[in-house]
Amino acid sequence: MQDKRVSKSEFKAKALEFFRQIESSGESMIVTDHGKPALEVRPYHGAERLSCAL
Repeated sequence: MQDKRVSKSEFKAKALEFFRQIESSGESMIVTDHGKPALEVRPYHGAERLSCAL
C-alpha cells in the first residue's frame, strides 16, 4: 500500500482535515517539499500496542 503524498503548502492549508484522516484510517501521510519527501505523519502507537506484540 502506498502512502498518500501531499505538498507542504497543501498540508498547511488542510492540516486538521489530514490529521482526522490519518487518525481514522490508521495510514501514514508523506509531506513533500519541492516534490521530495520531507516528513511522515502517522498515527501514534504507544506502549500499549507494543506490549501486546510481545
